[in-house]
Amino acid sequence: MTHAPQLATDYYGQPIKGWLLSEKLDGIYADWTGSELRTKTGKLILCPTSITDSLPAFPLAGELWAGRGGFQRVLSALKSGISGDWASIEFVAFDAPGSLARASTRMEITQSIPSVKAVSQTVITDKRHMKRLVKEILATGGEGAILRNPASLYTAGRSDDYAKVKPVLCDEATYTGKTVTTATGKTSLICEYQGETFKLHTNTPATKGQLVTFEYYGLTDSGKPRHAQFIAIRDYE
Repeated sequence: MTHAPQLATDYYGQPIKGWLLSEKLDGIYADWTGSELRTKTGKLILCPTSITDSLPAFPLAGELWAGRGGFQRVLSALKSGISGDWASIEFVAFDAPGSLARASTRMEITQSIPSVKAVSQTVITDKRHMKRLVKEILATGGEGAILRNPASLYTAGRSDDYAKVKPVLCDEATYTGKTVTTATGKTSLICEYQGETFKLHTNTPATKGQLVTFEYYGLTDSGKPRHAQFIAIRDYE
């Protein structure tokens, strides 16, 4: 049985004393049904049995992960299926969606399986403690953190009891003069940033060589801005 994923909201400053904090892995979500792995949308994941042989006969939510900065390696393997390079990829559990227990107990379930790697959880004493832990994660190449109310039940969709803390970065890229347009009419500017080109979705016209302000969540292992979003053409100076 495939479980609809629980989605994290952005942390907005709510009280978090006693909550659980874990590293936000930069991998790809995977739902272990008890017999097979499926994506967030329910698509079957074709991977070597070395990934799944050690998983239990009950559901787990987790990520296919290749270490910090390894998102592109996971994506490449996922697209290639069985024939892909899965050597550095593993399934890391972070929830037990089939359980009706509260989050603290579900975390204990994931960590009690000797054959399964699970994310570690730290109980937060206050917001200062949370900020220090997040800073440590970011300093060592991590993407951010996940906060979880230990008393919450597993619910599909977004929940204020399940929050993510990710630094939003802002910078400028150079418009190359090229654009791409989808069949639905959505336009993207092809921009260059630190020697790498990437797309910024916007219908705002730009001139070749103009600076484009954008926000992003760190870089992929190939050096491209992750989840880049257009802010403005810097034509105001």
